[in-house]
Parts: sequence; C-alpha cells; structure tokens
Amino acid sequence: MQKLSKRLNKIYDFVDAGSVVFDIGADHGKLIIELVKTHKISHGYANENKKGPYNILSLACQNYPNIAVLFSDGIDNLPIDVNTLVLAGMGGHLIVNILTKHQEKLQQIENIIVDAHSDIRYIREKLASLSYQIVLEDVVLEKNVYYEIIKFQRCVNITKYTDDELNFGPLLLKTKPTLFKDKYQKRIRIINSLLKIENLSSYKINKLKKEKDKLEEIINEH
Repeated sequence: MQKLSKRLNKIYDFVDAGSVVFDIGADHGKLIIELVKTHKISHGYANENKKGPYNILSLACQNYPNIAVLFSDGIDNLPIDVNTLVLAGMGGHLIVNILTKHQEKLQQIENIIVDAHSDIRYIREKLASLSYQIVLEDVVLEKNVYYEIIKFQRCVNITKYTDDELNFGPLLLKTKPTLFKDKYQKRIRIINSLLKIENLSSYKINKLKKEKDKLEEIINEH
C-alpha cells in the first residue's frame, strides 16, 4: 500500500470493500488508485470539472483500466453502478450544493464519505434531512489542521440529531478520541488568549466565554 495522507488513509478505511466509488474532485487520483491497486474495490470513477486538473488526473490513472476518469460537474454524469460518493477537500456548502443539484440521483447512493473543510454542521444537518445517518466519524491532524471525516449511510427514516450532535458529531461525542479533545483544547487556549485583549466589547467577551464553557463541558462530560 502506497503512503496516503492521513486524511486519504482515513477515507480509504471508511470505504466498504466491493463498493463502486465515485470520487468527486479526485485531484491526483491517489485514493481511487489505492482502492483499485489493493483490490478493495474492483473498479471506480474519478471526476474533475476543470480541464487542467482533469488532464493531471487522466495522466495519473492512465495505467489503471479499472478507473474511469470523467470530466463533469459533481454528479451531473453519475454512472448507474455507483453506490458510494467521496467528496474531500472542499467546503461544506459546495458539498451540499453538489449533492442537492441532482437529488434524485442520490436514490442509488448507499454511502457518502465527506472530508469538509468548513460548515460541517451544515453537512450533518442537510444529509440527515436527505435520509442519511452518520455511521462513522473520526478526526485526523494533518499539517497542523484538524479534519473531521464523516461517513453517511442511507437510512429509512430521517435521523433527528441534537444541537450538540450537529455541532460536534454524534459519534465523536460518544467516543471523544484524543484528537477530538486536542482540537477543542486548542480552541480553548485561543479563547483564553483572546479574552486577554484589552477593550473587547462585552458582547464579544460573553460570546467567547459561552463558547469556552460549552467546549469545556463537551470535553469533560462522561
């Protein structure tokens, strides 16, 4: 197995063996290549919507006949055998826009794996409303940035998550892995530094203290 980044390695782990993957915004194709090379999947699809990245992706995948490289926007041209989507390295609103642009096509999708760099609560909330529940979550630290990797699975009923579960992740709240705690302990240290700044408005002070209290509660509760 070639050395994948920590984020891609976690996504690799979240992919079900034997599934048919459609990697949206596949970059250099490292994930889909590794999935095929290690025979975790028999074949898959990699997608880019800009000519330059598409050419780079095509070149990277040229020796892998079981990988089809597509030039399209999101799931505009979703192959009918795909049951797993991977959306990594983009913002939460973009991910949701991609998925809801052709919402009818999600009927064939069993699993959606996301690595969003922003608006993670929005993704949890929106995918829950589309009848996907969170079945796996983890935090990875890469180049001093914390990333949350989430796997959603199609379900019959709409899952109702609490406010804390949407903000922090229902499974992460239960397991509280080390990097989860580290992420919010770092945020608490930042808040403490901010509270030392002179002439902060009372509104800002109260907002920071409220956030700090919530984070300490989340980290310390059993």
